[in-house]
Amino acid sequence: MGHDLEAIRRLTRRYRNVRGCAQSLPFWLWFLIGHSVDLLGVRRGPATFRILMVIAAVAAFGAMHRYYDRRFGVVTMPEWDGGGVGTFVLALIAFAALQVMSAYWSLPVELGLLAGGIAIAVYAFRYFELERHVLLYALIPIALSFSPQSIFDAGDRASLSFKAGAVGIDVICIIAALWSHRTLVKAFECARPADPRGAPLSIR
Repeated sequence: MGHDLEAIRRLTRRYRNVRGCAQSLPFWLWFLIGHSVDLLGVRRGPATFRILMVIAAVAAFGAMHRYYDRRFGVVTMPEWDGGGVGTFVLALIAFAALQVMSAYWSLPVELGLLAGGIAIAVYAFRYFELERHVLLYALIPIALSFSPQSIFDAGDRASLSFKAGAVGIDVICIIAALWSHRTLVKAFECARPADPRGAPLSIR
């Protein structure tokens, strides 16, 4: 991106999203373990073990949070004005309407999931420089939209193929988290002004 102010501004605006994706890694690893156990038909451990797994995931998340603060410093972001709430609500309404249309006409594709995947892909291309890993997330709803099984049907969710799909989704999200971490590291290497002390980046 070059040592220029505009590159730093772009990184600052996208920092929370990229870092948030990277920090989700412990939870996706936790999901992967649980879904793999289901796929293999192995009996889940006692409740105490599952609670310890949750605690371990939360602790790892906190450790990553501290790691990023130490490595990159605290990037100050503009306060959120809540302007995206209306867009989010409209998107939910559109999603529900498209899903109902798909079910009513017995279409071979779930339009709500397909539209959601396309919207995520458009977002990824719009901010491709720092959020290209989001394309992996777009693949998930697009693939699910063409699946003969429904994520809203309890019977389908109990099938072996659905459990295998859940493991696949976890793997995709783990790859996205690792990719976003690499993107963040490279972006800071390019955007940070040369400073032998590695001073934290803080832009208001």
